[in-house]
Amino acid sequence: MTCQEGLGFKVTRYTFIGVLAGKSMKMKALEFTPSKLFRGDEFNLLVGTQGEINKLDKNYGPLGKYVIPFPSTIREGIIIGNIWVVFWVDQEFRHSRMGAFDLTEEFFNGESRDKLRNSFTNKYSEARNPYGHVESILKPNGALWSRILDNEPLAIGKYNSNLIFSTRNGGIYSIDLVANELWRAEVPVWTELGEIRSENAIIAIYGTGENIYLWSEGGGIAVINPLNGEIISTKIIEINEKISNVLFDDEGGWFIIFHEGRVGKMRSIDDNLTTFNTGSPVIDAIYDNGAWKWTGWRQDGKLVNGEIIIISRDDIGVGITEELVITNDGIWDNFRA
Repeated sequence: MTCQEGLGFKVTRYTFIGVLAGKSMKMKALEFTPSKLFRGDEFNLLVGTQGEINKLDKNYGPLGKYVIPFPSTIREGIIIGNIWVVFWVDQEFRHSRMGAFDLTEEFFNGESRDKLRNSFTNKYSEARNPYGHVESILKPNGALWSRILDNEPLAIGKYNSNLIFSTRNGGIYSIDLVANELWRAEVPVWTELGEIRSENAIIAIYGTGENIYLWSEGGGIAVINPLNGEIISTKIIEINEKISNVLFDDEGGWFIIFHEGRVGKMRSIDDNLTTFNTGSPVIDAIYDNGAWKWTGWRQDGKLVNGEIIIISRDDIGVGITEELVITNDGIWDNFRA
């Protein structure tokens, strides 16, 4: 077994001794390459680059071994109560799908990647669902439901217990947790951003208060009605680089993550944007104890009282909790900033 150095102690490829919820603990390193952490109230999820899913308890302890219900890349998702709604995007097959899982139920492995490939090439493996889409027989194993999407999904959010999501060159959609469509609307167009489609692509959706807020890659903000998707107002914030993600917290306000190594903060969408240089890309962030904390490309950082603190790390953080960071090599490490 190889060993790695970190924070004054050695960890094997398989074992990490750290701190969780103020207690010493021992955790195994993952057996897959993690790509994203989904946080919920009672359950959390770690997903990998090949569609792996490891269910975690509310203290981020593993609940069994990882499984691959559907052998494709997980793009995005959201936890609402005990339901996880997830997007898969497969560039090889030009296939996008969404589905939902009950987090209180056990997860199972699905079919192999080869069988997924065969399901796209075998003309006899197709059937039409009630919406008229061609459905492959191969579907996510154990999902409450799943649907093929006509366009690539970009962002997903919630308003109360309903889902709001956007697709590239498609629209904005609202569905309930059993996939009944509530409404659909056109994607807002910010003419000031020009005709570049990516500038108008929706990359973040948040329902807060009485409205839903859409953020575009080019700095466009739209406020829409959660009952029908009608646009209430739009605006643009002046930025010099594209936005990769936007997070919101009732206490912490808006936290904007840029592509090239900057973050920004706004208390409300009517405030001026204040930006800070992080030196390298930020991958995940969380608001905790009065500070925005983040991890990313060889760094952990936090923004508190208008000041940033950045501590370097030797690896890449792909997910963050209040006290821990999950790195790209599958090791749980202490948050350093």
